Amino acid sequence: MNPLRFVALWLFLLAASLSAVPISLTNPAFESGTERLIGGFDISGKDVPGWKNAGPHYTNSGVEVALQSGAVGGYVNTSGYVAFLKGSDGGAYQITSHTIVAGQVYRLVWKAGSISGSAGSTSQQVSLFTTTNNGTTRNPIATSTAVLNATNKVFETYVIEYTAKPAEAGAKLGIEFDNTATNSNIIGFD
Repeated sequence: MNPLRFVALWLFLLAASLSAVPISLTNPAFESGTERLIGGFDISGKDVPGWKNAGPHYTNSGVEVALQSGAVGGYVNTSGYVAFLKGSDGGAYQITSHTIVAGQVYRLVWKAGSISGSAGSTSQQVSLFTTTNNGTTRNPIATSTAVLNATNKVFETYVIEYTAKPAEAGAKLGIEFDNTATNSNIIGFD
């Protein structure tokens, strides 16, 4: 894979004080695997490395190849693979190996776009969270919600920045993606 393409696709989380400290994610751009996976993110035989189901119900969520711009049904501003979440399904989360340090600034950058349904009527919710029990309890510390672009299959870039508080120090840092629509619209994340 071209290094510039890899960097452009990389979903990354950074911790920064005076200089940025990268936080490793497993399978950050959902590139692991070469086939379409439907049914969630940690289903036996359909595991998406690094990612876990955030809810109990998954009818049309998982990972698929991002059709290239110019192809029939192609996605704009993304490539490779994307995670997709149906509005009535649960989200996906990952716990990083990073232990939170008070005062560090965490920055999450991702791309999202409406894949199907009524464009402009699908909302995403992306959160940074802390956990001290391997995700059984996920305590949101920063959340971004946004109605997606009015044009289907156009992915835009979003950012969360957060400075850790002393009470959060020592916990593990995690991220969670969700489609908060109650309809059957589908969002893609990269």
